[in-house]
Amino acid sequence: MELSFMVMVKCPKTSNTTVDENTIFSIGSTTKVFTTVLLADLVNKGLIELDDPIEKYLPSNVTVPQYKGHKITIEDLATHTSGLPEFPGNYCPSFDPAKTAVVDSVQYRKDLMNCTKNYTVDQFHMALSNTTITREPGSKVEYSTFGIGLLGHILTLKSNMSSFDKLLDHNILDVLGMNDTSFGLSESQKSRLAVGHFNGPELPTMNMSSSIAPGGALHSTVSEMLKFLSDNMGLIKTELDDAMQESHLIRQYWPNIT
Repeated sequence: MELSFMVMVKCPKTSNTTVDENTIFSIGSTTKVFTTVLLADLVNKGLIELDDPIEKYLPSNVTVPQYKGHKITIEDLATHTSGLPEFPGNYCPSFDPAKTAVVDSVQYRKDLMNCTKNYTVDQFHMALSNTTITREPGSKVEYSTFGIGLLGHILTLKSNMSSFDKLLDHNILDVLGMNDTSFGLSESQKSRLAVGHFNGPELPTMNMSSSIAPGGALHSTVSEMLKFLSDNMGLIKTELDDAMQESHLIRQYWPNIT
């Protein structure tokens, strides 16, 4: 399969470096797609079940919220129907996602990075224990980075891997030859990073704590994202083909999507 690339900008704004297929971008919430493909892979390998209650995989000192006896399942996390909010309540007390689009977003992003860089797994567990859900899990869609972060955390625990990034490398990225796709960046990769701007000033690169990283912290290139897309579309054959197709299935219809 032959691929062609065309670019029309330079990166960063103050540089003469041209953006190409090997320029590194933060791919934000597209990270969630990798996390759910990873889930499908582990389901196909018999390591986890979609209808398992999530409390099955969490430490006994973590209290998982329920609604009138209805428990949150693995599938609820993957389909944004768990009832969990977008972010943990204690992730950053002053965090307001809407502010990322206003004039002070440069300083706001700096403040957010300082607020969240030391966020721990214990704090993540505490946030879950202190969360109340207001409807039956599985009944309504509501976007939740918290939920996908929790899903990645559970997959890591179940796989006995030391970190989510190592699990993703082993099961997905290495299989597809996506060597430039990662959470952290080497010095060489940093020199190829596309820097965002807002009304002129550069935006600082967003870093997420490891607990939330499965929901939005990957970096990648156009070239490598095309590898991922090609496998999703069935244009190439890998050991992930079944997981890719599994992740595309419509689980059910929700008439009250928000």
